[in-house]
This record gives sequence, structure tokens and C-alpha cells, in this order.
Amino acid sequence: MNLLYGRFVQAWLCSPLLYSVIGLFFAATIVRVLLGRAVQFHLRPAERGVAWIVAVVLFVANWVYIILYVG
Repeated sequence: MNLLYGRFVQAWLCSPLLYSVIGLFFAATIVRVLLGRAVQFHLRPAERGVAWIVAVVLFVANWVYIILYVG
């Protein structure tokens, strides 16, 4: 509801990971539309494993934040 009312900071404080990912998606879309180039990441297998670990840690940390502070 915060997002619908234009309270972007409060919306981000309710779920930082979700709104950060949405922001990155819109930024990548704007780059794609304006420049005609896609944002791509090419990771080596070892880097891919680390990226998955970081993603899982961020996901869990986001849920812990939501449960403890947002309620």
C-alpha cells in the first residue's frame, strides 16, 4: 500500500530486497530501451556458486528483517 500511496521509502523499508530487485529491473529495462543493449553478467562456475550463496543469504536476511522489524 505504501507504494500505491507514493511513499517509496516506507515501501522499501517494508521489504528492501524486493524493492531493490524491482529497482534494478527497471534500471536494466531503461538501459535496454534507451541504448538498445542488454545488461548481462557472465559468471564462471565458481563465481556462479558464490552468487547463489550470496542470493540465499540476502533472501534469508530479508525475511529475518521483515519478521523482526516489519511484523
